[in-house]
Amino acid sequence: MVAVVRVERGRERPTAPTAVQRAAVVAAAVEAAGLPRVFELQIDWDAVTSERDAYAAILAELRQRLPRLRLSITALASWCFGDPWILGLPIDDAVPMLFEMGPDGPSIRRALERSLDFRLPLCRSSVGLSTRELPGRLPPGRRLWLFHDRPWTEAAFAEATREVSR
Repeated sequence: MVAVVRVERGRERPTAPTAVQRAAVVAAAVEAAGLPRVFELQIDWDAVTSERDAYAAILAELRQRLPRLRLSITALASWCFGDPWILGLPIDDAVPMLFEMGPDGPSIRRALERSLDFRLPLCRSSVGLSTRELPGRLPPGRRLWLFHDRPWTEAAFAEATREVSR
């Protein structure tokens, strides 16, 4: 089982998280990692530039506290192409999210359609998709993370599986 901890910010202008907020994220992640059969912890945080140092510090603390656990993050697709700030983070995998990509989306989609891969090797073992926005072409041989904006049902899973398999 993979435990996923989603970090959300309020609607106000993003600022670097406080020490108390960072500690809360670490505590939630350590608790999730302690659930039965968890072999991986994934942190899902669309960190803006002002949050990156805090994100890196949280990941470093998690790596120190959970040295044997596989640690991954979801990554904005741009982090895997032209904004490689995640290099050097103490993680095993970065999962590029290929949906809601914003202004970089068209160029990233074109690169993937031309069979180009992500610039960072850290981003080449997994890919994240949304059932609302499936791309035409995916890099081969990836672990697939499929996000669904409604509760999963057997029928929804079967439909998503068919769409991704095309």
